[in-house]
Amino acid sequence: LRQGARVRFHGGTVELLGRVALSEPSQGEAYARIHLESPAVVTRGDRFILRAYSPLATIGGGVVLDPRPPRVSIRSAVGARRLRQLDTDTPDDDAALAVLVTETGGSGLMRSALVSRAGLSYLKADAAVSRLTASGVATLVGNWLVSPGACAELGERLLAALGAHH
Repeated sequence: LRQGARVRFHGGTVELLGRVALSEPSQGEAYARIHLESPAVVTRGDRFILRAYSPLATIGGGVVLDPRPPRVSIRSAVGARRLRQLDTDTPDDDAALAVLVTETGGSGLMRSALVSRAGLSYLKADAAVSRLTASGVATLVGNWLVSPGACAELGERLLAALGAHH
């Protein structure tokens, strides 16, 4: 598999075309971002198969780590560290969920994204929210999970804006 190769992505019952961005050249396992040409309904933890565009041959398979990743280069140290943090055995791993919450900054992660993006059931999502808020990893603001650092920064900006206004 080479950088930028066109591939056939098989996830569930759908086959889509896409291009591969590899984190590093490898003959074995590697992290990759697959830019699909059409939208797909996938979530964290879903398994997929990659086949060559032509001739049709199976390349390998993998597991979805984040169906909607931010625009961070996977070839950078930050991108590689993010992928390692997301690569866990269980989709409801708090360390991986903390990455999703922290990277949203002040906009926060909607509680329902734990179901659609993180691949949790509603029951597991509620338990994850309880664990994340109890451990101080996230603050629940309405239906949004926000990192405590982002809450503090927003509070400081709000106070500065009010001070400037008055």
